[in-house]
Amino acid sequence: MEAEIPRMRRRTLALSRLIFGLVVAATALSAFASEHAIVTHDRDGEFAPRWREGRFEYGGDGVRHWIRGTTPGDGTIALLATRTPYDPPFDFRGRFPQVEIKVEDIGRLAGMEFRLSSDGMHSDYFAFQVPLFADAPYNLLQAGEWQTLSFSFGNARVVGAPDRARIDSVGWVLRDNADPSGARPLVAYWGGLTAVDEAPQGVVSLTFDDGYDEHFELAAPLLAKHSFRGTAYVMPDQIGQPGYMKLEQVHELRERFGWDIAAHHFTPFTDFTAPELAAVLQRTQAWFEKQALGPGARHLAYPLGKQDPVTVVPLARRFFDTARLASGAPETLPPGDAYRLRAMNITRDTKPDEIRAAVRRARENREWLILMFHWLVEQPEWITQYAIGDFRRVLQAIDDEGIAVWPVSQVWEEVRTLAKKPRAPDSPAAAQPR
Repeated sequence: MEAEIPRMRRRTLALSRLIFGLVVAATALSAFASEHAIVTHDRDGEFAPRWREGRFEYGGDGVRHWIRGTTPGDGTIALLATRTPYDPPFDFRGRFPQVEIKVEDIGRLAGMEFRLSSDGMHSDYFAFQVPLFADAPYNLLQAGEWQTLSFSFGNARVVGAPDRARIDSVGWVLRDNADPSGARPLVAYWGGLTAVDEAPQGVVSLTFDDGYDEHFELAAPLLAKHSFRGTAYVMPDQIGQPGYMKLEQVHELRERFGWDIAAHHFTPFTDFTAPELAAVLQRTQAWFEKQALGPGARHLAYPLGKQDPVTVVPLARRFFDTARLASGAPETLPPGDAYRLRAMNITRDTKPDEIRAAVRRARENREWLILMFHWLVEQPEWITQYAIGDFRRVLQAIDDEGIAVWPVSQVWEEVRTLAKKPRAPDSPAAAQPR
């Protein structure tokens, strides 16, 4: 049966198996900037294990001081926490936590979270969990590299009654996938914690993957009724194919409706060697340059959300300003890692009320909520389809919440100088005036 499905729909099925020209709010995002160091690990003894499980050691690599945590290997939980409460405590109102972390073997990681407490890590704390998926290339956290992870208070698990204005203790929780022999512990490094100023407002980006023709025929007019602009992540090789937008529709989507036209691809980048992927991305950028589709061309969505730290992310940094995942929302403003932007994947089963709640949380916590849509239909059958009736309700809910709705490139122009965005020296953007 699958062989009879058009190529466009086969790709939708493959994705399913892994499981919005015009008016914007007047307030700019560029008023926020600073980071405040809370923990730097430059003095021994600041932290101590709360339980007997696990081993924690201070060290450094010439770039940063760190604490290395080694779990027992049997699935028990190890907790490292502030030895003596900070006095005076830290005020996290209007700020969110950001950490530097490295994991040697992501396959050994069963759970990790950071905790901010206002009572010495006894009973009142915010817990920020690192999301994990069985498919490793789908994860925000990857093995063998230092990564910056940022967390929104809107996404925290709240235990007891913590006071965000009086954070006096910090904790790091580790748990491995139990090995009966105890011979395969989890080894992870924590390189410090900063408090980052939030944006003055939250923002929503409505993104649409693959470049299906209904994005032009259905989504764009519906967004325009609300004065919203979207971001279309299109696959140049599919433009003009049955079921996909024609080239003139792509241009009209940008010129008439004010959308971003951004980059995507049919095949997961993790399937390519480094030379193959470099050639793919060079061809993609050449196509965008020829079509003169504007600033959206500097932004990428990883096919099927898959990436890795060895080949994919370094090449994404070379050719693009941001790259989006397919999970992990909400994103912070500024994001912790511009090449692993977190998104809310909207599927057949996502209720409009769930999206409304996420939008409200983004407004209240000044987050960047990136909504990821694929295929709009009257009656969804496949997991990546979404009902047009529900889509209309989602747009009305976003409008009712009064949050800014911006394309990805507009958000990035506001925050790009603040994000941690390393760029290769030979990047095409490095030599371009901004």
